[in-house]
Amino acid sequence: MGNDVVEYLLEYRTPEATFCLENKMVHGFINDFVYDTDYSYTRIQNYSDSFGDWQAPLPATISLDSRVPYGNQFVLTVSADGDMIVTNGVNSKTLDIYNLKPGKTYSYGIFSSIDGSLLKNGAFCTSGTVRQIKTARIRNVRDAGGWIGLGGKKVKYGILFRGAELKNKSSDLKSIEDEDYQILVNNLGISLDIDLRANNERGGIDWSPLGISYLHLPLSPYQWAVQDPNRALYAKGIRALLENARKGEASYVHCQAGADRTGTFVFLINGLLGVCESDLSKDYEITNYYTERSRNSDSYKALVNSVLKFCTDGRNINEGICNAVLSMGITEQEIEELRELMLE
Repeated sequence: MGNDVVEYLLEYRTPEATFCLENKMVHGFINDFVYDTDYSYTRIQNYSDSFGDWQAPLPATISLDSRVPYGNQFVLTVSADGDMIVTNGVNSKTLDIYNLKPGKTYSYGIFSSIDGSLLKNGAFCTSGTVRQIKTARIRNVRDAGGWIGLGGKKVKYGILFRGAELKNKSSDLKSIEDEDYQILVNNLGISLDIDLRANNERGGIDWSPLGISYLHLPLSPYQWAVQDPNRALYAKGIRALLENARKGEASYVHCQAGADRTGTFVFLINGLLGVCESDLSKDYEITNYYTERSRNSDSYKALVNSVLKFCTDGRNINEGICNAVLSMGITEQEIEELRELMLE
């Protein structure tokens, strides 16, 4: 798709509608309340209809008309800052577009696959905080961005993604579903697979099924993150994320379910970026919609208490996380660079 076409689409900036990309359970859980520092309770269950329903991020929906015949069309969706999503095939009266970034304005064009002619174009806005990712088979996938961090800046979308394992058998390595490859690599730009599983959980896999760079870090979660030998592994993962962010590329961190080890890694990253204690808990608990996790569990409370021990002046979870990460060997300069790259 040529730059002239993209520039043409961006000229059309009058939004037709605004779409919240969070489903009702996630949206209510994120926005209805602020957690205090009492970890004896959780509210996540108040927003759970049933497990599995959370994995239904809402799309932006384009209504079609007689100008757009069914089949043999493709849709190019582009935001002002260059994000592009290509959707192939139009087979109904509406078109759902997933995996967009909240808080953006997108232009779109529907083109004929036969002669490339433009059949329809328009624009819409998106809203929300949590960017849930719709995939064909990979579970519990979402963007780690969207939360408010230091100085009121937002953690950028598109730098760190988290979720469950991609594959767990070496016999599956020959192929990953084309749709998931299109989503994770082509659309989201993921170029680094950070695998936190133990050796006996990988089923013989020692490279990424996505065919991208691969880093294996068999680390332990929760309070063990700040203990040897895990500290060195977490430092290696943070540096790998930093290096990939320097290149303007996205990373995918996962264990088996994307819950404990992945949750601990993202807890540390977002804590370094200044995400508040309430939102750190909420981000951790959203995994509850896939596999039960809550802030009043002994494991999560142990993680919080382990980093609070690093506070030097009262209770400041962000200071505690920063000092804990410094104890791993990460430098203040590296932390500042990570903040520059991941906050906007």
